[in-house]
Amino acid sequence: MSDIEWFEKVYTSTYDKLYKQLAVTSIVAMNRILKKELEDCLQETYLALWENREKVKEYENVYGWLVVVGERRLIDCIRTIRPYEYI
Repeated sequence: MSDIEWFEKVYTSTYDKLYKQLAVTSIVAMNRILKKELEDCLQETYLALWENREKVKEYENVYGWLVVVGERRLIDCIRTIRPYEYI
């Protein structure tokens, strides 16, 4: 399987679930962010997946990796939006 085929498979099988997970994380963090900002965080998460694809391909739980990276990017996004509020 080529890198592009692998990426498309992971993307299509995880996008909706990851979107919902990050939306819940933003609510739990008591910060509501705009849909566009959430989608930007998702895009950055999938970009990180693409950039680290050689390493991530070896993981059994790619979705778990995506959740961790996505939540970290989401928290960074929230801090950028509201730099003076603590999470």
